[in-house]
Amino acid sequence: GGGGSKPELNKEDHIAYVSGYPDGTVQPEGYITREEVATIFFRLLTDEARDKFWTETNSYTDVAPTAWYNNAVSTLSRMGILGGYEDGTFRPQNVVTRGEVAKIIYYYLGTSLSTAGKAYTGSDLKSDTDNVTISESCTLSNATIDGDLYITEGVGSDTVTLNNVQVNGTLIVSGGTVTMVNMTSDHVIVSSPMGRLLQVTATGATRIAETEVHTAAALNERGLSL
Repeated sequence: GGGGSKPELNKEDHIAYVSGYPDGTVQPEGYITREEVATIFFRLLTDEARDKFWTETNSYTDVAPTAWYNNAVSTLSRMGILGGYEDGTFRPQNVVTRGEVAKIIYYYLGTSLSTAGKAYTGSDLKSDTDNVTISESCTLSNATIDGDLYITEGVGSDTVTLNNVQVNGTLIVSGGTVTMVNMTSDHVIVSSPMGRLLQVTATGATRIAETEVHTAAALNERGLSL
């Protein structure tokens, strides 16, 4: 709902990305509205993103502070993931178009590295997005990521190598066998929605300030240099 202090989420809250209606239905054949899309993506945010961007304030003339979707709309608007219209409205009850969904996903996930076996470098990252998503086995070298780097569960147990990569946001490992060489990140989250055993190895001049392990994982150090 709108108003109040910043919501604190637990594991059960994060699971409920898409919820049903008060009458007990899900309505899978129904249409989805802009307010509902905002709420879904708001629930997908990491705790770090909430801490950084959360707000109850927006300038839309048709989104009241007491609206149940206000926090979601306000926060995602501040992040630049969702926007309003030229007349100052958000039009929360409008049905979302395919183009709008594509834009939301693009800004939410950032640059997508999705070609299996490719050797990506920092020059492959688009300058108009902060976040990067890796969804196939690949390597990424000599890159600075201003936001988050997300290695998806779709990678399975295949290998991902990060060489000389700096992540200013959070590295989220949800899939893959990940090797970090000369990598820097203040915060790493290891969490598999599929319950897979994740393997992460730090080597070389890798510096990780804090690591959270939410599911089964093997964390290794090999040949670290001071």
